[in-house]
Amino acid sequence: MPYSPLLHTSVNKSIGIAQAGPTDARSYWSDGIIYRYYVDENEVLLYLVTSDDRTGNFPIFIKRNAGSNVEHWEFRNGTAPGDLELMDVVITSPPPPPDATESSFGMVQLATDIEMQLTGLVTEDAKVASRLKIRNWWFEWITQNAQVVGATWDFEAIKVTGAPTTPAHGHIWTDAGNYKGFKSVAENFITSATNETLEDTRATPKERVMTASASGALLAAYDLEEELTTDSDIIGACSGLTGSPLAVFNIGNGFTSAIVPISGKVMFKGQKCRNTAPVGGLFYIWIAIDDNLVSRIPLG
Repeated sequence: MPYSPLLHTSVNKSIGIAQAGPTDARSYWSDGIIYRYYVDENEVLLYLVTSDDRTGNFPIFIKRNAGSNVEHWEFRNGTAPGDLELMDVVITSPPPPPDATESSFGMVQLATDIEMQLTGLVTEDAKVASRLKIRNWWFEWITQNAQVVGATWDFEAIKVTGAPTTPAHGHIWTDAGNYKGFKSVAENFITSATNETLEDTRATPKERVMTASASGALLAAYDLEEELTTDSDIIGACSGLTGSPLAVFNIGNGFTSAIVPISGKVMFKGQKCRNTAPVGGLFYIWIAIDDNLVSRIPLG
């Protein structure tokens, strides 16, 4: 039977209850003679049918069976069936109401900052986290304490700043422009000087090779030079050797001669070049016995 105000005493003032019954008749189910708790949400919706019946944010009490606790419900944000919401659990007798679970209603509590900072597995409880506690958990607990990440995390970029108070194996940090790492002792993995030479900003850049210490620290970058160089300054220095061949290359100097290429260039040990114009009517293959120290082999 749907709710009807004609079955109840209608007044224009607040009333004082003298018999066992609700202040608002809609809070309980009634046939006009007895008042009792609703047995479930479906009975509420069948009893309070119209929008007027459901308006007013009045308490609605449900007791599902003889052994259960009384639940406080309301049409909270409207009068549609989906607006009927559980507000809390009212204690009618010991024991206290059960905690909420993932599958049933019940009491819940806000977790504290300490309770959010778990360091081990615990039994699931009815604690929930507010936005503030989630914020504190992340910024003041996770990011400020050592954590063990058991899977691969992909980052767009990582900015390493500062240094650990007590470096340990696996630490990487920055110090005065140097990238440091720790194995048994602190080592410069990339020094500030090395970092500046990683990118070749010269007008004519070259490929480079990095050298490293025995511990794996990067030391310096060296240009990768071609074995047969075509650098005109180096060829010019070789071709410009003056004097007779015996005066320049003889048994006394091991048939070698020093060259001084312009622009501070170096013909590195092991490099070769070939003069582009005849020297004394001959073409030569020039071989660097050491840096800027050459010998020559006539062609033809």
